[in-house]
Parts: sequence; C-alpha cells; structure tokens
Amino acid sequence: MGTVPQQYFNFIMDYAPYFYYIPGTGVDTEWGRGPAPAAHAIDFLAEAIQSVQFEDEKTGIYNKIVELADYLLSIQCTDDGKLAYGAILNYLRIRTHISSSARTTVNWLTEASKARTAATITTASTPCEPSPRS
Repeated sequence: MGTVPQQYFNFIMDYAPYFYYIPGTGVDTEWGRGPAPAAHAIDFLAEAIQSVQFEDEKTGIYNKIVELADYLLSIQCTDDGKLAYGAILNYLRIRTHISSSARTTVNWLTEASKARTAATITTASTPCEPSPRS
C-alpha cells in the first residue's frame, strides 16, 4: 500500500458503511448504510492495518473492521426457511436480499477475520422479507 492521504483514512473511519456523505450535511440518511461500502471499507482497512503509515491506528482499525463485519453479518438472512437464506440485505429501504451481495462480501469478511485479534465478531439475526418467488 502506498501512502494514503490522512483525510481519506479519516473519511473511511468516520463514515463507512454509509453509501453517501454530503459535505455540510453529513451522511445521507435516505440511502443509509449498505453492504458494498462496508465491504470496500474492510478491504481498505485490512490493507491499512498492515501499513507502517497506520501503526498508531491499529486498535482503531481493528475496532472498525469488527464493527463493519458485525454490520454485514447483521443484515444476512439467517432464516433457513426463506429463499433468501444466506443472502445479504442489499438496501434497507427496499428490504430485498440478494445473493450477489453475499458473494461479494465473503472475501471481505474473510479479510476481516484475518485482520482481527481478540475482538469478537458477533452475529445478529435479521428477519428475512418474503421472497417474490415464494
């Protein structure tokens, strides 16, 4: 990893996993949080934690990775009776689970698992919405 501007690092630490940040207003609450920003932030932080540049930030990075991984796991459909079982909730306002989000986030959850130390990733169950096919 090359040198990363401190502003970018701070932005990820402050605003991931929100989809959008509006300068002067804050996070876009209409879009809220999502799996893609969380997964990309984990990818970045898993690399940043190994960088000499962020040696003094390791604890904060570990904590943010755990927070993001917890978020991803909390929006996974854990009801094995639903067609959406194992999928990740794509966007909270439309409440649909898609398997491509799950496929996309698996690599980053693996990175989160590798990067964490004694911190524990907890899982939370989110009720699954009925699938259009059921």
